Amino acid sequence: MRRFLNALLPVLVIGLVLAGCDSGGGTPDNLGENTTVELETTSDVVSETDGSYTVNLVAMDPGFKEFSLDVSVDASQSTAVADEDFVGLPTDTTITFPESTTNEGRQLLSFDIVDEPIDSTGFLEEEETLVLTLTAADTSDVSVGENDTFTLTVEEDDEPLTTQEARDRPTGGRAVVDGTVTRVDGDGAYVQDSEGALYVFDGDFSGQVGDEVRVDGSTGFFSGLFQLQDVTEGPLTEVFSSGNELPSPPVVSLAEVTDNGEEYESELIRVENFAIDDGGDQQFQAGTNYTISNTSGESTLRIPGGSELVGEDIPEGANFQGVLGQFNNFGDPDENTGYQLLGLETGDLEPVATLASVDFSDDQLAPMTSVSVASDEDWGTSSEGDPPNAPYAVMSGFGANEPSNDWLISPALDFTTVENETLRFINAKGFDDTGRRGLQVKVSTDYDGSGNPENFTWTDVSDQVNFSEGDFNFVDSGKVNLSGSEFQDTEVYVAFQYRSSGTSGGQAADWQVDNIVVSGQPAN
Repeated sequence: MRRFLNALLPVLVIGLVLAGCDSGGGTPDNLGENTTVELETTSDVVSETDGSYTVNLVAMDPGFKEFSLDVSVDASQSTAVADEDFVGLPTDTTITFPESTTNEGRQLLSFDIVDEPIDSTGFLEEEETLVLTLTAADTSDVSVGENDTFTLTVEEDDEPLTTQEARDRPTGGRAVVDGTVTRVDGDGAYVQDSEGALYVFDGDFSGQVGDEVRVDGSTGFFSGLFQLQDVTEGPLTEVFSSGNELPSPPVVSLAEVTDNGEEYESELIRVENFAIDDGGDQQFQAGTNYTISNTSGESTLRIPGGSELVGEDIPEGANFQGVLGQFNNFGDPDENTGYQLLGLETGDLEPVATLASVDFSDDQLAPMTSVSVASDEDWGTSSEGDPPNAPYAVMSGFGANEPSNDWLISPALDFTTVENETLRFINAKGFDDTGRRGLQVKVSTDYDGSGNPENFTWTDVSDQVNFSEGDFNFVDSGKVNLSGSEFQDTEVYVAFQYRSSGTSGGQAADWQVDNIVVSGQPAN
């Protein structure tokens, strides 16, 4: 019996195999007859800084066979250029799917996107496109699906440099900067943005004052002045718009021009109330430097050749609103000297008549007058603390015999000879008076010049004043407007009234005043 079963087993196995083949459960006869490959997507958008990109090819009904397709760059439809905008992607690439590929299996095509450096021609280009096409290789039994074309858009993410970033570039390096033209001279123009300014050295540059521009050139220095050169040769130089508002200039002292001019180099600045040493000239001469000075320091006014100011009468004093140049007598670029106020346009200088200018440099209050209404303490001068503006006028009611009411009064000023009158001074506060600020600024047209000021009419202009908040820190008062009709008289007095609420600590502040200037524009 066992021998019979052993003999029957092979026959049963063969029968089962044949029955299985007849059942239809094996590999389909048409497997791989409709092999199709297509691109997974037809388009995408990336940034230039993404670095790399991968295209996916998807196979359907691969049929356990090897097959190939060609991916080509369509140069006629692409704006991106090989080896400039992308690398690692030949013009034609053959992609092979192995026999092991399963349905919806993928092959990848990767390449790198180039983020062009500033020195390349591709810097700040518009967006670029790369178009790829998919075709079946001649030797492959495969067809291409509907997604046979892929477009990759590479968005430009470069930004123009700020003027400060341009200054940080190596000498001779390329810089592309956007800004506003603030002044033009015969050799170029001054361009300013929110970070600073620079000089464009190119006589062929067409930008005019108020133009919003992009300048593309190489960096350099001339006698300490940073500049961008040969911008008319730069492919990205252009004028975007005209008639734009110029940046608002900061008010800068002559001392700041001397000590910190590099911070303002080539920028629009405003300097107020300075005297001009005409050097014997009655009118401004081309290519001439004039020494200017006021209580804060001394500097140079330069009238370049071609300036609108050439031939204009030289005023005794003026305000300046224009650009700050530099000529350090061919010193090293980091030698921060030789800053000059450049008078280029007629409006850069505004003639000023100074009615009073007091800096107490001789350690005397005169021509100011001290009048004590209450207490045995009076206004005086001091150099305590050694601030750069010392000596200064000072008043404190601490330790006095009674709460103080003390006045520091100017001589009589004739406001009828000028217009747009202003007051400016610096002030510092020390200690506190919990009962009051302690200092007021007042103006009178009926004071008699010697009597008790409390018996006359005074207009308080303190609300226009920027007062020191303490720690003996001197601050600029800002421009105090005295041009009101109530002040138009031949004898106008400006006073600083000090008051204390007591005589002990916390009842009497210290107040210091210096560099008092009352000025206006000559009346027509």
